[in-house]
Amino acid sequence: MEEYLENMKSLRSYMNDQEEDAAKRSAEEQQQRTAIDAHKAGIALVRAQAKRASEEAEQLTKATAQVCVEMAEKQGRIAAMEVECATLKQEWLGSFKTKMTSREPHIRRFSKQF
Repeated sequence: MEEYLENMKSLRSYMNDQEEDAAKRSAEEQQQRTAIDAHKAGIALVRAQAKRASEEAEQLTKATAQVCVEMAEKQGRIAAMEVECATLKQEWLGSFKTKMTSREPHIRRFSKQF
């Protein structure tokens, strides 16, 4: 009987050790699951941020292209205005020369009198 009791104590001790080990493993597994879930949430957040950054980059690219188009249009208008200005300047100078040559004989006559 004594041997039976010793075996029972041994068995209980072994079972307690096994239960403790199982509890430790369960706690470790839970910690690992929690860590995995946290990593998954972090990955999801990073993916969302990357998507937002990509969308913002696309919007910036479109805005840059729009600014370039507007600049090109304005440069074209400036060039057209410069051509028009040069044309008007030439016309004005031509008109001015015509007026000056038509007045020149009068000026010569006037200066000869003195």
